[in-house]
Amino acid sequence: MWTVNAVLAPVGIFAVYWFGWRALLTMGLCVGAAMLTEVACQRFRGMKVTVSDGSAFLTGLLFAYVMPANQPWYVSVIGSAFAIAIAKHTFGGLGNNIWNPALVARAFVLAAWPAATILGSAWPLPGPDATPGLFDLSDNMVAITAPSVLS
Repeated sequence: MWTVNAVLAPVGIFAVYWFGWRALLTMGLCVGAAMLTEVACQRFRGMKVTVSDGSAFLTGLLFAYVMPANQPWYVSVIGSAFAIAIAKHTFGGLGNNIWNPALVARAFVLAAWPAATILGSAWPLPGPDATPGLFDLSDNMVAITAPSVLS
């Protein structure tokens, strides 16, 4: 699993560059909560603690990648804990879950806190506001496009 985490590292680096320090905070909270929940669940179930295999790290990272960078901190923590405790360990742990735990957590927080995940201005705009002074895309913002009617 650590190889997968390493391959995903450039995405995290670019997210911090593009969305600012809040992306790093969201990733740290999600990964930390996922790993702590993994340890707690394995101890509660009387299993060998295998947090060093990287699967909980990966779940937290993937959850952070599908959430807005400026979501409230508690959404990151509760969502990651839900991914591990409910979506992963309810079905028996690593390799036994029937759905991707990070995406189950995404669906959970979407139902629990819709305003923090999709409504209003939850998703931060990429670009100069996130990292002032690093680049200027004000004239040609290519990352944001409006829907258009195709004729």
